[in-house]
Amino acid sequence: MSASNHTQAPQSLSNLNGHLTAVIILICVVIALVAAVVVEPDLGEPDQAAQIATTVTPSPLGTPLPTEVGAVAPPSVNINKVIILGGFLVLIVLLAVLREIFWYKQKP
Repeated sequence: MSASNHTQAPQSLSNLNGHLTAVIILICVVIALVAAVVVEPDLGEPDQAAQIATTVTPSPLGTPLPTEVGAVAPPSVNINKVIILGGFLVLIVLLAVLREIFWYKQKP
């Protein structure tokens, strides 16, 4: 095998600058999204009274039947910690890519 098969085509500096800009923008977007989850006020959980609607249905004989429970909303789950940890993991990956871009630029 010849040595020319193993050499890489050098990337242009403008292409690396484009990658650098894209990674920095992605880092800013991830930080903004994680901050939005942290700062976002709770959207107000529906009242318990609004979740359970009780109705009394009279029978044909005029006596009320037991109350029927209407639509009940499923319990809400707090996923803020999952989103924050996922954001930090994405930041770690993006910072590693950023480090590789800087390392490649310094390489002779």
